[in-house]
Amino acid sequence: MVPIIKSINYVIKCPYLNGTFVLHPETASRNRFSTVSFSFTVHRPLHILTLRIAAAIPRRGTQLYPIYNTTLSFCDFLSHPEKYRLVKIVYNEVRRYGSVPNRCPINPATYAYNNITLKQIDFPSFLPESEYVLDMSGLFGTKMEHCVEIRVNGTLKKFNTS
Repeated sequence: MVPIIKSINYVIKCPYLNGTFVLHPETASRNRFSTVSFSFTVHRPLHILTLRIAAAIPRRGTQLYPIYNTTLSFCDFLSHPEKYRLVKIVYNEVRRYGSVPNRCPINPATYAYNNITLKQIDFPSFLPESEYVLDMSGLFGTKMEHCVEIRVNGTLKKFNTS
């Protein structure tokens, strides 16, 4: 099962972080996979970063059936990625496209990743083909300030490798 991205909506609302996400659906017709490019600029060192990640499968109407939900310290993830298997799978794929922070604090810099496809991610074949919704939140500092909200809509799809 390969995740195909159909849409990305995001809001970044903090003064020390800027970012953009661009979905390139036109590549899907050429190679069956859409690609996404994103970049973010960190304007000051980030010492405390918490991620909330929730995945769901849409059911009838607007109801969502949750299949994954976690909150994690990004700094702990960078120190012990094996504790967060699903997040590690995506992190390893993104690393193939550019320099990724590997410890905290996350220093001021611009991080850019172009034409990422998730075709190398292979979820278990027992999962059915289905739509999915992935919500991610980035919370910063000891006050857990909501700075980043991302929603990804897509499809889990089976492809023959032969």
